[in-house]
Amino acid sequence: MLEVWDISYNDMVEKLNLLDGVHDVKTLDGTLQVHADSGMRAEIAKAVSKSGGTISRLEEEWMDLQSVFLKLIDS
Repeated sequence: MLEVWDISYNDMVEKLNLLDGVHDVKTLDGTLQVHADSGMRAEIAKAVSKSGGTISRLEEEWMDLQSVFLKLIDS
């Protein structure tokens, strides 16, 4: 989950989708949902900063194999 200030979410979606290791970025309930490889936190923060944005919240969510499976079959 990512919340930013000083930049539009649409602009940030475009910028983050260009990063290697980022697979998908969506807006959801006033936040950005970033699906990326592990270890991308610093690269995401740099991209926000370079774009003129400020991070107000950045949380990582780890999914185990069972969670991934359940998410896939719910789709």
